[in-house]
Amino acid sequence: MEDNFIEFKDVYKRYQMGEVTIAAANGVNFHVKPGEFVVIVGPSGAGKSTILTAINYALSPAWNLSFSDLDFYNQDICNPIEINVSVSELPSSLLKDHKFGLLSPSLSEEDSGEKFDPGKMTLNIRLRVDDSLEPKWTVINNFGTEVPISATDRAKIGATLVADYCDNHFSYSKQSPLYRLTKNSLEGTSIEEIQTHLLRDLKSKYSKSELAELEKILEDLPERFKPYGLLLDEIKTLFDFRENTLNGSSLSLHSHGLPLRLQGKGTKRLISMGLQQELSKNGNIVLIDEVEQGLEPDRIVNLIKLYKRTQKGQVILSTHSSYVLVEAEANQLYKVVKSSDGTTHQVLPVSSEMTACRRTNPHAFFAKKIICCEGKTEFGVMRSLDEWLLENKNLSLASLGVSYIDCGGGSKMYDFARLLKELKYETCVFADNDSLKDLHEHQKKADDLNIRLFLCSVGKCIETQFFEDFDKEYIEPFLLLLSDEPLNRPEFLEDYKKHKDDFKTKFPMSILTKKIFKNIPGGEFLGKLILNQYGSVPYPEFSVLRNLLTEIENWSTNA
Repeated sequence: MEDNFIEFKDVYKRYQMGEVTIAAANGVNFHVKPGEFVVIVGPSGAGKSTILTAINYALSPAWNLSFSDLDFYNQDICNPIEINVSVSELPSSLLKDHKFGLLSPSLSEEDSGEKFDPGKMTLNIRLRVDDSLEPKWTVINNFGTEVPISATDRAKIGATLVADYCDNHFSYSKQSPLYRLTKNSLEGTSIEEIQTHLLRDLKSKYSKSELAELEKILEDLPERFKPYGLLLDEIKTLFDFRENTLNGSSLSLHSHGLPLRLQGKGTKRLISMGLQQELSKNGNIVLIDEVEQGLEPDRIVNLIKLYKRTQKGQVILSTHSSYVLVEAEANQLYKVVKSSDGTTHQVLPVSSEMTACRRTNPHAFFAKKIICCEGKTEFGVMRSLDEWLLENKNLSLASLGVSYIDCGGGSKMYDFARLLKELKYETCVFADNDSLKDLHEHQKKADDLNIRLFLCSVGKCIETQFFEDFDKEYIEPFLLLLSDEPLNRPEFLEDYKKHKDDFKTKFPMSILTKKIFKNIPGGEFLGKLILNQYGSVPYPEFSVLRNLLTEIENWSTNA
C-alpha cells in the first residue's frame, strides 16, 4: 500500500458572521498520495480555500500566524482549534529518533489494520490554538506523546501556498520558496553569509554627504532638549546598521532593474507557481488557491500540463476554471460538497466515467443544479428558456446556479445524471419520450436516485409534441416564421399546403425527415415559439411543452 503524503481526517473549520455560523469545513476526509496532482472543485463557500489554508497553516514555517476569537467555533475559546496533518516521505533529518521519538504509521494504514512497515514512518503534525491565540505545533509520536516541532523543521517539509499575495516568494527570506530552491545549491557558502558580506560592504561604502542637510537642521537639537533635563551631545544622523539588518527580505529577484513584486498579479503568480513546480521535483508540497487568477487560458492549460507530470511531492490546487477541468484527468479531480444546511462537508473523487461529460460540459461542474438535455434540440430549447427568463423575470439560469448540458443523444443523459447525482449535484433530465425501449429501466434508475424527469407525452419527441400541442391556425404563421431567419426553410410552407387538411398526421413527418430541429439553432427557434415570443401568433391555452418548461423553471428557481 502506498503512503499518503497528506491526509485529512475529520477536519473542521467554522467562523462566525454576526449571529450566523458558517461551516467552511465540517468533517472533511480525504488523502493525497505521493507524486499526486490534485484539483479541488466546488461552488464558492464549499470549503476549497479552507482545505488549502489548513494544510498551509499546519505545515507553515511561520511562527506568527494571526488568530482571533472569530476563528473559534461559536467564538467559544474554551474549545481549541486543532488541525492534524499526516505527512510521509520525509527528509531524513526529520526521521531521527532523538528528534521526535518513534513515529506513527499513516492514518490510512492504521485504519486499515495493515501491518506497519517501519521504513514508512509518518510525521503526524498537530497545530493547536487555545484561548491565548498562540499557535503551537507538535508531532504526535507512536506513544501518543506530543513533541514540539520548530519552524526550521516545518520548513524542511516545504509546503507553500500560492494565494492572492505572493510578493514574499521572490525574496530570500527563510520562508520563501526561492530560499529553499537555492540554499542547497550554493557551494562553499550560504545565503546568510552572502547577506553578511553585503552588509559589511555597505558599512564601508555609504556616503555621509546626503546626511549633511539633516545634521544642519538638527544641530541645535541638544540645546532645545536641555529644558527636559536631557544632555545630548554630538547628535548625528547615521545609518542604523543593526546586526544582520540586511536580511533575506532585502534581497529579491528583479527584472530589467525592477523588483518582481511590481509585476502584474498574473505574472507574479505564474513566477511563483514556476518556483513551486521546481520545488515539487524535490518532494515539496505546492498549494495553489484559484490557479486561474490573472492567467490567460493558454497559460492555464500549459501550467496544468506541467503539473500533471508531477512525480514527487504533491500539487494541490483549487479552481473555478473549466480549462483546468478539461486538461486534468478524472482521477485527479475532487469535489468539495457542503450540505444544504451547512452541517457536513465531503470531498468526493470524480469517477473516470465522467470523462466525456467533463470534457464536453466542464462549466456544469461549477453549478449547483444541472439539467441533462438529451440532445441538441433540448439544449437549444433550454437556451431559449434562459433568454426568456432574463427578458421577463430578470433572472438567468446561471444566476440561479443552474447549468444545462448536451448529453449527445441516446440514453447517456440518464448515465450523466446518475454520475452527477453521485457527486451531490441536484440533477434533472429533459428528454423526448418517443423511444419506449429501455424507457422503464431508465425511469426506474432515475426514480431510485430521486432524479426529476421532464418528458414529452408517451411516444412523442419534441417536434411531434409541438404539433400535438398547437392547433391548425397556429401552423401557418409558424411556417411563415420558419421560412424566414434564422432557419430559412421556405419549402415547409409548400409541404403544409399539400397536407393542410391532415397536417396532424402527415406534415410533422416531413419536418422530422429533414431534421430541421436536430441542432441547437433549431431547438432555440422551437423554444421561442413554445414560450410565445411572437406575440402576433395565437397561443393555445394548454401545451405539454409549455408546461414542461414551466416545471423546469420552477425546479430551477426552487433553492
